[in-house]
Amino acid sequence: MILLAAGLAVNNEYIRRHRTLHVLNATGIPVELRIDDGPPRTVVGSEQIVVAEGKHRVRLTGPVDETHDLAIEAGYLDRWFKKPAWLLMPGGEAAIIRRTVIYSQRHAPPNAELIVGRPFLAVPDVDYLFTEPPPSLTVNKGKGQVTRTCVQRFMGPDVQAFEIAYSTDRQAALTFLEHRLRRKPLDAAMIEAYADRIDRAHPDRARSFLESGLDRRPVAVQWHRLYQSLSEASGHDEGLLARYDNYLKADPRNPALIYLRARIEPDWDRQGEMYREAMQADPQLPWPWVARAARSAAAARWTECLAEIKEARDRRVDARAVADLALTARLGAGEARKVADECRAAVQADAADLPAVATLLEATATYAPLKDVEGELAAWQNRLPIEAKGPVAAMFRAIALYFAGKLDECLEHCGRSQGADLRSVRLHTLLALGRVKEATEDPTLTEALKDPNEALAISLAWRMAGRPEEADKWLERGAGALATMGHDARVAAAALRSRQPPPLRDIERMYLGARWQALICALLAARFPNSERTTWRPPNATTSGSARPTSS
Repeated sequence: MILLAAGLAVNNEYIRRHRTLHVLNATGIPVELRIDDGPPRTVVGSEQIVVAEGKHRVRLTGPVDETHDLAIEAGYLDRWFKKPAWLLMPGGEAAIIRRTVIYSQRHAPPNAELIVGRPFLAVPDVDYLFTEPPPSLTVNKGKGQVTRTCVQRFMGPDVQAFEIAYSTDRQAALTFLEHRLRRKPLDAAMIEAYADRIDRAHPDRARSFLESGLDRRPVAVQWHRLYQSLSEASGHDEGLLARYDNYLKADPRNPALIYLRARIEPDWDRQGEMYREAMQADPQLPWPWVARAARSAAAARWTECLAEIKEARDRRVDARAVADLALTARLGAGEARKVADECRAAVQADAADLPAVATLLEATATYAPLKDVEGELAAWQNRLPIEAKGPVAAMFRAIALYFAGKLDECLEHCGRSQGADLRSVRLHTLLALGRVKEATEDPTLTEALKDPNEALAISLAWRMAGRPEEADKWLERGAGALATMGHDARVAAAALRSRQPPPLRDIERMYLGARWQALICALLAARFPNSERTTWRPPNATTSGSARPTSS
């Protein structure tokens, strides 16, 4: 017994002194690592380092510059009966999946968690580390079920890891994406995901992060585009012109910089000249064609817009960068039926293609009887598995009811749907029903009313209801917000505040997006009903239109 006890004690001490620290370097660049006062070692991908239990200070240099105090600890008995794991991930750039797998006669789905943005992770007990658990286990009848823990690397795209993690830990997900964007500044998918999530929630954080990468060369165009847009939207664009003038002074023939400087040029004619200069400097650069398409859309020249989008696509522009513009132009050019047919086929092939579902409903609403909108929705819902018919289906049903003109039913649906963010649909449904006062006093809509777009929609609703005083108040609220933004937004604010109908040329020469401009034109038409300018119809515009909620 004494010899056995001594042997166990020696074994326990050996385990204590020989723990494994798993280093997962996802930066793509060798990291130099030093533990306590030990010698430095270089880690390229993944490596296992033997350390004793206790407190350790780890210094990382290279692509990251970090110092971490790690606790490698386990209980006396746990050294025999558990299999802990300690993972060090420089910069928090490795994505980890931690799953709890339940084996039982009854089907029990695994409980999975995606962990990103954390430089160190300690898991008390792991059954399957970096290996797949078996598909089945023999379970004793008395136990009923067996639970196993599995820890693995997530091997999918970074943007997919971000999207999954964002739903549970937004701050960690944003940190992860920012770190990965530093490694891959030209990754358009990650830039778009970052723009979708951070521009309204954390504009200052986003501007500061993007500003730190502006001097990087070669120029990451979409990185700069997002920085410019965020600066204008948050009212911090006062130094933009000087910044890009300096960039061009240092590199006057850089076509990407010429294009980016043109984007923020306040003089419309000079802006067009600069886009042509960028095209001449690099005929294969797609971005000036994107800009020209946006300028054509501003004047509702849909045929020209589509031709310029084609030129951009021929030069391999990222498809996401022109998707919304192309959809608007196709609907404006009378291609709604064709768009609906394409989206219907996409939805039939993949019911989870939610952008295709949204476009299908919108396109159908522009040309078909309104009952067909609900028919398209019902056909899509029938293809969904039962577990998927949740908040997403509730959102699309609200939009379909709105398109179909079933406003009372839409409002009721918004009220009883749980888990879906239907505030914008509810707001616009109330406005369409003429219940403007109720919309402005609803406490659940307070946050939505901070959007200048929504404030202008309320102004229009009040004016249509014969309440010009209320309309003017909300118009000033929306115009005041626009006046703090970029050049085009300030032009829009001046047009809305004008005591006389502004020249149509002013409307054609600001690009805020077709929905913004449609709303501005509607407001001006309501303010100046006797002006001949309110009967203006742009070239090759169609009579069909969409009543899509502004943020649906």
